[in-house]
Amino acid sequence: MFKLAFRYVLGYKHRSILTFILICFGALLISFFRFLSFGSHQVMIWHVVKLTTGYVQIAANGWLENKPLERALDVPDELLKSLQIEGVREISPRIYSHALMSYGESSKFVSVMAFDFEKEKRVTVLHEKMIEGEYHSQNSDEYEYTGIIGYKLAKNLGVKLGTKVYLIGSQFDGSVGAIPVVITGIFKAVETELDTTRICISLQAGRKLFAPDSMETGVRRYTSVALGVKDYREAEKVYNTLLQKFPLPKPEEGESREDSDNFSPIVHNWEDLNMGLMQFIFLDQMQGEMMVVFLILILAFGVLNNVQMSIQERIREFGTLLAIGTKPFSILKMVFYELLILMIPGLMVGMLGGVAIGCYLDKNPIVLEGESAQLYADLGFQPVFKTIVDPTELWIAVLSLLVPSVVFTLIACKRIFRLNPIEVINVQ
Repeated sequence: MFKLAFRYVLGYKHRSILTFILICFGALLISFFRFLSFGSHQVMIWHVVKLTTGYVQIAANGWLENKPLERALDVPDELLKSLQIEGVREISPRIYSHALMSYGESSKFVSVMAFDFEKEKRVTVLHEKMIEGEYHSQNSDEYEYTGIIGYKLAKNLGVKLGTKVYLIGSQFDGSVGAIPVVITGIFKAVETELDTTRICISLQAGRKLFAPDSMETGVRRYTSVALGVKDYREAEKVYNTLLQKFPLPKPEEGESREDSDNFSPIVHNWEDLNMGLMQFIFLDQMQGEMMVVFLILILAFGVLNNVQMSIQERIREFGTLLAIGTKPFSILKMVFYELLILMIPGLMVGMLGGVAIGCYLDKNPIVLEGESAQLYADLGFQPVFKTIVDPTELWIAVLSLLVPSVVFTLIACKRIFRLNPIEVINVQ
């Protein structure tokens, strides 16, 4: 049957070439779109994760829900030592809360992130986003601190380098804290929340402003501890290891985590820390999948049409084969061999084309400039079109085209089992 199938493919060269081109083109488009979608999402994830949360964080149970200062985590030296595992490049404690920033007659409610500037270089890439001033300079004295802010926030308040602003915030015990901060740097992160509402200060300044530490026990408190890892693959290993050390406690019946009396340390991965981003990526992926599904259906219907025409033109041949004792299942195998003879090489050529284009755009991404780039930035997107060739996406692309083609071929071949040899042989 394989020889008959191969002979038919060679005998009808025109149709075989058209079908081969259709399969190649479809495989190329589907693989390219999947690489582009995967690459765009990874760029988006990397941008948000490497600018803000990092890939893995440790925080108190219930802190992630609303991130209140009151749920700061006790961080003794033993806890920091337990985080020194394989894959962790840096341990960066943080204090995150909100405060009122005042300058002259202007004021704005901002988010305040206090951390060790040197350690954060191995967790985030905020130091690469500086457009004015320095990433960090030493505090001039214990009563005056330095900080960096987003460029939109600086523009809205009329703040420049060297300007002294005042931060007023609620402390851990409910009292009010206030510190002066001299702006020594301005960053542009192309991320709405960072550029418009974020100021970064040192841990020393954060302790003075929010006073989270326990004076009775001497234990220092942080809202979270960010871990520096190489990439998302390494982050998954670190997360799974720490999850065994810090299992997620079960809340009491009817009690939410943010209201729980359990302040045990909990490990969070980048997905937990960026739920809004994950929801956006899911919706964007669904939109992209719908477009790919339509493309797959168009190509699968093309294969279906080719198989139906093949069966219609060879109806007497099939009738003769049935008359001499050939089983319908054997004829079905022959039709499938014909499909596979065209499908397998077509998929290989198309996928190689998609991989080639994907590798090129991976090394040479398309970066928008001018008004188009600013429009994307204003919407919170990265003005970059990048593909990532991932083996998983490649297999999904292959199966997404192969499976519908096989199913549609089965539908077309049902007619073979209903053929009456005597009737079809006598048809003129």
